[in-house]
Amino acid sequence: MVELMVLTGPQSGSHLLIPRLPACVGRSREVEVPLSGPGVWDRHFDLVTTPEGRVALRTIGEARVMIDSVSVTERPLRNGELLEVGGIKLRFLIVESSQQPLTAREFSVWALATAIVGLQGYLVWWTGR
Repeated sequence: MVELMVLTGPQSGSHLLIPRLPACVGRSREVEVPLSGPGVWDRHFDLVTTPEGRVALRTIGEARVMIDSVSVTERPLRNGELLEVGGIKLRFLIVESSQQPLTAREFSVWALATAIVGLQGYLVWWTGR
């Protein structure tokens, strides 16, 4: 899972979790990751997966993003890099995802398997009478 930690601006201190890619970041209501602040475009940049499996940033149109004080239009990201989007500073982080407990699913599968075996046993007994 990917996270953008907002360091400055109106959303300062918030963590923008991005569970799946590609995802668009901007101030529009139609984007997957809303970000408000001075200099942020409606659709500012996309976060995409490269063929090598890395997360990359790709700006949209004439929008600009600075990564560690260097202006970029497209570039793979590294964990912990500082992004400057308009007047907003963000920290790009790769966070561990947590697995949901599988207890209910496992119980359902074992209960179904037990019922099927029981039904088969009953059919064998019933046809053998």
